[in-house]
Amino acid sequence: MSTMASLTMNHSDISRTATNSVTGEGYGAGIYMANGDLKMSQSTISSAHARSSSNMAWGGALFVYAGTASITGSNLTNVSVYALRESRSFPPSYSSPC
Repeated sequence: MSTMASLTMNHSDISRTATNSVTGEGYGAGIYMANGDLKMSQSTISSAHARSSSNMAWGGALFVYAGTASITGSNLTNVSVYALRESRSFPPSYSSPC
């Protein structure tokens, strides 16, 4: 039997967070959700940075694996992903549906 975690955020603020990996991958500096459901409403994730100096990094603001995310009326600002092999910032050339 497996259990799913859930996280509900309402009117919350996550700021100035970072993941830093020297030997592996950096994931979800603001929120890391594995095997669960995220519901985020009227919240902000800002200044969140996922970094890896040796491999890859994913999800500067949030990383959801094997779960779902429902984000409404929220802001993701000044978030980035940096890895030795590649670097990305949000938002890229498309707009977030948030």
